[in-house]
Amino acid sequence: MIRRLLLPVATALAGLAAGILIVSMFAPSAPASLQTPKAPRTLGLQETEFRDERSMGLTADVERTAAIALNTSGMVTGSGCVPGAAFASGDVIAHVDAAPIVALSSGTPLFRDLAPDDEGTDVTALRGALRGLGFAVDAEGRYSAAVRDAVKELQRRTGVAPADGVLRLSSIAWLPAPTVTVSSCEVTVGERYELGSPYAEVPGTLRSLTLVSGETSTVVPGDRILRLGAHEFTMPDSGVVGDRAVLDGIAASPEYLANAAKPKDSPLSVTARLVTPLHVVAVPPGALIGAAAGARCVQLESGATAAVRIVASRLGSSFVVFDGDVPKRIRIGAAVTAKGCG
Repeated sequence: MIRRLLLPVATALAGLAAGILIVSMFAPSAPASLQTPKAPRTLGLQETEFRDERSMGLTADVERTAAIALNTSGMVTGSGCVPGAAFASGDVIAHVDAAPIVALSSGTPLFRDLAPDDEGTDVTALRGALRGLGFAVDAEGRYSAAVRDAVKELQRRTGVAPADGVLRLSSIAWLPAPTVTVSSCEVTVGERYELGSPYAEVPGTLRSLTLVSGETSTVVPGDRILRLGAHEFTMPDSGVVGDRAVLDGIAASPEYLANAAKPKDSPLSVTARLVTPLHVVAVPPGALIGAAAGARCVQLESGATAAVRIVASRLGSSFVVFDGDVPKRIRIGAAVTAKGCG
């Protein structure tokens, strides 16, 4: 009796199992969009230019504080001296007994009155000062008619009398650079000024600019183009800017003058890029093998390894340079099986 009851149950179960098997064999697979994607095993490589554009800090090596002196005595009846402001060559920086005093920047300080036919290093220095102000005079030679005319025009512009083209020492004050930032004013309007005493103090001449210590280990080696405001100049691989003409241009820039007014040792902020860009390849950090700081390797699709040099890491990628030709593909993720770069 029990046997008769179990037989139909067994038959039903067998039929159900067969049905499940048939359905599973012919059931459609899930759409590709719903399937779990397989992790990629290789990555195609492509070179790109890398200029290492970034902000940098430069420290200024400046000579000791310099004093600006006037070459006359008398009552200060007008002053252009303001701490933090600038004196520029060609500017009227003071009036003594109502007579204007003009700042002049020259390679050699002027020490005597100069007139037509005079010769000497101070005449050459005056020529340089006039050229710096835009006057069309030769770099060398005696105190010629062209020099006289340039001095006469400068006197007219600044109100120096008489405007006869004779340079009188009492009408000028020497500047150590084309533009300087005033640190302090020693005499104010209404005070008596004595010949040779300090009228104002300014930072000394800019001697060099050096990449901030600590950044040298993080930048890619190579000459760089630096930008300060609208001014561009080259910094060699040494990280030191020492070209006199370049330094004079930087020292005259509004950005440098503003930085010079900040607390001592404030770095000068510039933007930089490599003169000659590198050709690099971006790879995921997980594809790199080895523990050296800059020298690593990657595993090629074939299983061999290739040496690379890391030059930068940005946005989740490492920028590398290959010692030889750039391979077409490398292994990534779980496909990386190499344990070292041997």
